[in-house]
Amino acid sequence: MEAIKIIMTFVVLIVMIYAMAKKMNGPMVMMSLGLIILGVMTIVTGTSVIPDKTTGSRIVDVFQVFYQNMITNLNATLPQVMCVMGYVAFMKGLKATEMMTSLAVRPLSRIKNKYLVIVGVMVIGLILKVFIPSQVSLSVMFFAMVYPILVGLGFSRTTAVSAIVICTMYDGGPACP
Repeated sequence: MEAIKIIMTFVVLIVMIYAMAKKMNGPMVMMSLGLIILGVMTIVTGTSVIPDKTTGSRIVDVFQVFYQNMITNLNATLPQVMCVMGYVAFMKGLKATEMMTSLAVRPLSRIKNKYLVIVGVMVIGLILKVFIPSQVSLSVMFFAMVYPILVGLGFSRTTAVSAIVICTMYDGGPACP
């Protein structure tokens, strides 16, 4: 059984790499491969992928697992992201992002070592991570507020994105496992 799982893992990796090389839609490829893996494991093992609350049909159980995972993930993250994206859109509509960028760039441009600004962004992100446990919400907020400032200071887009990603990927705080 373990050999079958290892072989399936390599086959799925090869198919995923091939699909990404052909510029197929990444999330759709991964979702489809996940459903295929669940179906194949159901056929190979002969048992349902839902051991406790089976629907009675092993094939329907595969889609039931997918449905339950989607509902759980969407209910946890979607309302937070919608609130943050609404705030970001509202601020962009008011041109508040451009005003904040122009006001923040002036004093920050006087700093001799520009990479101290990057370190400051990371520290602020780590502190905010305690209060905003969702990486998606924090990164959306940072992309709306900090990214334009960093680009306005002359940093490359890659450096600005890297600073934001580093401070949002840290798992620390009361809501993180």
